[in-house]
Amino acid sequence: MSTNKTARHLAALAGILLIAQAQSAQAYVDPGSASIIVTAILGAFAAVGYTARLYVAKVKNLFKKDKQA
Repeated sequence: MSTNKTARHLAALAGILLIAQAQSAQAYVDPGSASIIVTAILGAFAAVGYTARLYVAKVKNLFKKDKQA
């Protein structure tokens, strides 16, 4: 077995053991953090919508008749 393959197997085993040992966190999310998360999600939706609109316009322009010809 090569050294690189052994290192990957050890890293995977270490990751599995770390996940198996994880305990639940008693965390608190304050309203400021929640608003940042909501803003990020809304921004992602806006970016996806804007990008989709650009590509739809490009596809429409491909099928549009050229009036100058």
